[in-house]
Amino acid sequence: MAKFLQIAFVTVLLTFIFTGCTSITHHSLEGKIFSLNPNTLQNAKKDIGFEVSNIKLGKDLPNYFYGFLIEESKLKNSLQENLDKFYPNNSANNLYKVELNMEFKKDGLLEIQVLANAIYKIYKNENLIKTIEIQSKYARDTSNLRKDNKELVFAAYFGIPKDLENNPIFQEKYLEYTAYVLNQEIASEQEHFKDLRVRFAYAGAIRLNFAKFIQELNKVELR
Repeated sequence: MAKFLQIAFVTVLLTFIFTGCTSITHHSLEGKIFSLNPNTLQNAKKDIGFEVSNIKLGKDLPNYFYGFLIEESKLKNSLQENLDKFYPNNSANNLYKVELNMEFKKDGLLEIQVLANAIYKIYKNENLIKTIEIQSKYARDTSNLRKDNKELVFAAYFGIPKDLENNPIFQEKYLEYTAYVLNQEIASEQEHFKDLRVRFAYAGAIRLNFAKFIQELNKVELR
């Protein structure tokens, strides 16, 4: 009987690995979960464009058992879409190429914290002209409510209150708290779905990284 149960367990496990995992691969994060809030950057440089040529990911990437994956090709598309959002004038005469290397470190059981270390290399006419290093960290807990962030949590759930809509300090805190999330719908999901906090911690760390990179691009001189 015990041997029969062992055989049955191995059969179920192998079935999961070779069939169940195939279906899980369809849960690759992409699209809106990586899209940046329109308020991420004001007064972007004009007549400049960026093309993402390559992305390499490594260390502590989520696997099948997380229930989702982060794939290089889809993250490349997301970075390109975000760059196009803020630098839409893809001038052929002033086009820069971007390469990204990003690694992760995940910590925690109840509070999940994801650190993203990234190196962005910018090329012009195949020549490396700038290297930008960005580190970002984002955490999601079973409850994100703290004494000092009640207004932020409320805004993430229900939208920014009207009396704070034109408050630049609160706006900046909200963008940081939600990791520059695209809209209030996704911000609310990040708060509500506690069982998906690993997913939102990874996505938030990536969005924060993208946001800081795009903001830095607007500060540096590119020749």
